[in-house]
Amino acid sequence: MAGARTWYGERVASDSGYGVGANTFRAFRGIKKPSLIYRTWAAAILRRKAFRSKLLRAKNRRAFEAFHAWLSRSLDCHWSANAKRPLSLAHKYKLVDLFVKHAVRLDLDDEQLNRNLLAFGHVPIDSSVFSAVDKLLSGILVAQGRAMGHIKTPEAYRFYQTLTTELVRPLRVPTLYFDYFAWHVEKDA
Repeated sequence: MAGARTWYGERVASDSGYGVGANTFRAFRGIKKPSLIYRTWAAAILRRKAFRSKLLRAKNRRAFEAFHAWLSRSLDCHWSANAKRPLSLAHKYKLVDLFVKHAVRLDLDDEQLNRNLLAFGHVPIDSSVFSAVDKLLSGILVAQGRAMGHIKTPEAYRFYQTLTTELVRPLRVPTLYFDYFAWHVEKDA
């Protein structure tokens, strides 16, 4: 957990990717410049006064969920207008969660913004997260070989977010630390 604490504690200047690599955008076949659509949204949302005010009010799980829903709606509207088709539920949440994971480390003008993002941010679900869950729970969920695209309902998404939160609760660390753990378990395996 020391590595996660260090990684999430570092402050970085924003980059043009806003936390999403080119490999993520391969899933958006048939959409012209999906990375540009996402980056345009990410840059704009960070400049909005509503981002700052809503995030500063997100000092508990319930308030953060409202903030997350606001981000999701904002991305969904921007994407639909620019890509001319809606995002799938899995892609919408994955992009928002990657954005939050990246924003945690940004040099925002108020450290409380970073603290709120870290305290309540969702784990960007991917094959590494599923693999780590599978290993920790001895395969009882048959999560091996799954990826975010396998999540088809808001209930399934919330289930995995709750599960990762509960897995780290005894450690008294933010849920996002599970993502760091999952990537390093996968890399070290």
